Amino acid sequence: MIKLGHWYKHGIFVKANSREAIEWYKNAAENYNTEALLNIIEIHEKGIGIDKNYKKALEGAYLLKEINIVEGNLKLAYYYLKGIGVQASKEEAGKYIEELLILDEGKAFNFLGELAEENLFDKKEEDAVEYYLKAISLGETKAYSNLEYYLYKRGRSIDEFENLEKTIEKINYKLDRGKSIFIEGKNKIEQGKRDNNYSLIKEGIKQLKKSVHLGFYDAIKDIIDYYENEEKTKSNLIELFKYKQKSVYYGISN
Repeated sequence: MIKLGHWYKHGIFVKANSREAIEWYKNAAENYNTEALLNIIEIHEKGIGIDKNYKKALEGAYLLKEINIVEGNLKLAYYYLKGIGVQASKEEAGKYIEELLILDEGKAFNFLGELAEENLFDKKEEDAVEYYLKAISLGETKAYSNLEYYLYKRGRSIDEFENLEKTIEKINYKLDRGKSIFIEGKNKIEQGKRDNNYSLIKEGIKQLKKSVHLGFYDAIKDIIDYYENEEKTKSNLIELFKYKQKSVYYGISN
């Protein structure tokens, strides 16, 4: 059921249809499937294929807390900080974060890193690295890709942390591949441009497309930029049109 939800959400094998995706996710959520409910919340929160509905997103977040208290706390804390579907309240958000620190310290520190990046919860952007490193040391898988992407956006590399690779091997990470593949692809494109290596650039574009497939939708902007500057062949125009449609569908401004 959840696979069918993904197909309709992302337009895999079928035409993208968020309303149909929600129905399949609802069927899966009835069996207390956290991933299904998170997808329903995301569709309503971001307005993927439908109008944004913060009320329904909030209802989903409260239900999520009943199914998965950790993921529910993450979502509700963020909503109270941003005022999504509720009156913004740092005090209310703080309650969920305090509970999260007790339940899952690794996820809590990763979340604090994400908040620091947005200058939320009285956190400074430069605090993000410290929080991500703490989360990584506690075994939180998502923190590695968050840190890698944070550094990449600022012209830095994760290689500057010498002992981090050993920590990763020790904890046996399963990375959030979307962001990591995006970075690999961008690096190939930049190297290809420097070396006038068109094949390497095309390999990089393939990786950007893969990162979109894995849910890293920001890569859509780079793909559109690429095809807008390519020769206007039939295949290139089809790809440009396809990713412009995706940018509208996922609410990505180019």
